[in-house]
Formats: sequence, structure tokens, C-alpha cells
Amino acid sequence: MYFTKRQLEVLDFIRRYRARHRLAPTLDEIAAELRVTKATILDHVKALEAKGAVRRTPHHARSIELIAEGEAPPSSNALPVLGELHGDGTSVFFDRSETFDLGRWLPDPSKLHLFRVRGNAFESENLADGDLLVIDRVRTPIDGDLVMRMNQDGKISLSHHARQPAQDSSYAGELRGVVLGSIRRHH
Repeated sequence: MYFTKRQLEVLDFIRRYRARHRLAPTLDEIAAELRVTKATILDHVKALEAKGAVRRTPHHARSIELIAEGEAPPSSNALPVLGELHGDGTSVFFDRSETFDLGRWLPDPSKLHLFRVRGNAFESENLADGDLLVIDRVRTPIDGDLVMRMNQDGKISLSHHARQPAQDSSYAGELRGVVLGSIRRHH
């Protein structure tokens, strides 16, 4: 999870204040400590809520609670990572124990799934090892869309959709979905 420098300062102050006083600070107390306005602190606290780092009861003083990592309730928009896609077309399917929460960025996650890229065979598509491909399994592709296909041998390929496909083996196979984008974690 990425936090701004100021958000980290707010979290650190809340943590120290709770440890010392055994209750949460007010927005005014946080603002005084960080020498900013109460409105600015409210904006930071709302951003921290959106990121799942804190929870609070609006309009109640001293209601800010820190959420331990991994404690946040699961989102109804968490998508299963179905498997890994290797550059040679082979794939490994999982038992759906890995999920990725896309609820804030995508309109209808029920039509989507993810595949993790393995290897560097898709560099021409700007895809790297570890990227997650966001696949819309119901969208009708238009010319130029990057699509996922599965051939008769069960191998997966990525190609750009064309109404009049070339006599190229990458166009053969059952359409499995349209690639909406990729998610890459930068360290």
C-alpha cells in the first residue's frame, strides 16, 4: 500500500497518541501537531480510510481506529487470480486462493478475471514477468484490441483482434477475453 509522506506522519501521530493516552486523537489535535488545518487533516484521514489504513465514525470525536495490515474486511470486488500465463503458451491454473481487489477502479468486476504473466515473451506488448492482465470475458473485441485465445492444445496466446484474421497461428483458437489492461507493482 502506498502512502504519502504526510499520510505516514498522520498514521505515526495517531499510533503514538493512542499508545500514550489510550484513546484516539481528535482532528484538531492531529492538525496542531502537524501544523496544518483541521480540513487538511480530514482530507488525509478520508484518504487513509479509502486505503484501508484507518476507520472512523463520522461526526464522532476520537473515533479514529488504526486497522492492522490484513485486518480489513474482504471486498466484494476482489477478483480471483485464475492462473499464470507463461510466454510459451502454457498456463498453470490455481485453486482461486489468490485474489486482487479492483473494486475502486473497474465498473463491473463480475465480468473480469486476472492472469499473471510469467516470463518476458510478451515484452512487445509492454508486459513483464509478474504483471496481472485484466481480462474482460464478455466484452466483444474490436479491431486492434489485445485478446486472449486458447488453442486446441490448451495453450494460451495473446494477439491483436482483427475481423479478417491473417493466416497466423496466434489468431487460431477460442476467444477467452479482451485484455483491458495490466497491473504492475513497482517496488
